[in-house]
Amino acid sequence: MQQELTQKSNSKNYLLQLRFTQHGHGITLAMLWAIINLALFLQKGIVTGYEAEKYITNADHLLQTGHLANGQFRYYYTEILLISIAKQTGTFPYLPVLVQLSLNAFATLCFYRLLYQSHRNWIAAAGTAALIAMVYYQEYNFYLFTESIYFSGLIIYLHGLQQAVCRQRLWIALLPLMLVLMIFTRPVGIFLVPATVAFLLLQPNTHILKIWKWLCCSIAIAAFTLMVNTIMNAGGGFNFLMPFSSGQILCGVSNTAPAFILPNNINPNSLQGIGHMIVQQPRFFIQIAVERFLSFWGLIRSFYAPAHNLFIAVYFYSLYLLSVLGIRRWCSSDHSLLGFIVTLLLLTSFAATLSCDDWHNRFILPLLPMIIILASFVARPFAQK
Repeated sequence: MQQELTQKSNSKNYLLQLRFTQHGHGITLAMLWAIINLALFLQKGIVTGYEAEKYITNADHLLQTGHLANGQFRYYYTEILLISIAKQTGTFPYLPVLVQLSLNAFATLCFYRLLYQSHRNWIAAAGTAALIAMVYYQEYNFYLFTESIYFSGLIIYLHGLQQAVCRQRLWIALLPLMLVLMIFTRPVGIFLVPATVAFLLLQPNTHILKIWKWLCCSIAIAAFTLMVNTIMNAGGGFNFLMPFSSGQILCGVSNTAPAFILPNNINPNSLQGIGHMIVQQPRFFIQIAVERFLSFWGLIRSFYAPAHNLFIAVYFYSLYLLSVLGIRRWCSSDHSLLGFIVTLLLLTSFAATLSCDDWHNRFILPLLPMIIILASFVARPFAQK
């Protein structure tokens, strides 16, 4: 009882301090967010080409037939449904962008709150400003891709987990729905399942016995494996062995690769199929996995302008350095938050090593808020100054 009263008191104090701090930082951050997004809109407009064409075509197909063109696109259903509603209501392409901007704005507020819970001062404002300032992250607000909703949803979901632990009933009710929506926004949304399990298992105040914790963990891993296989076998354009058979580091760019043969009884679009390929060509797998890993975290591209590469390098490598320098502090902080972030970092980078890396670094961008959170701990000694 006493512990519950203390939790409620801490929650009230946090909200009071947050309101006071946001009054000062909020105006500055809101202006920065508005300026950057307005500049991006004036420069790019609303992008309906490239990958957006797939979702627009499927939205048309959904409106005409009542179903998607193939099973693969059910894992991008959120954006397709949003485009369908916009077309049905005559608000295309503005409605999807307005929704994406609204979610991004709310996610930015949630991100500030996440940092404020850990540091309660200017560090929260600085970290949020760093997220807003990454224009290559913000520009997806104006693309009819799945990225913007996924980026925002990831931050909102993590913030919701933190609030659910504080027994906020609304968030407890919303989280299962959000998890389902994230899985059907992008296939990698499935990574939130093990990340959530890690978050819950590492909660310090849980009274669950260790044996039950590990039992729940085992069940979650088994369910996660089944769900991954289901997504891989969705059909359509999903072909998870092609990046290996064509030696792709960047998606769509073929290189020399050794031949390998799968038995007829093994589904190539499955974990078993990838495992069989690794057993056949272990040296090639290690070589290509290392190259993809370095491409994923290295971010530099030979076809980028030098100024672009310089900006990316200074921005991300600074965050990497700060994260490493602050490793002692974030390892001794909120273990549940750390478990969520590290699980997501590992699974996303592992997925890139098993498939291929994106030309424009889209696959690492969802992790940017998590990297900023880790980097922020280096400044913790100055939190009270």
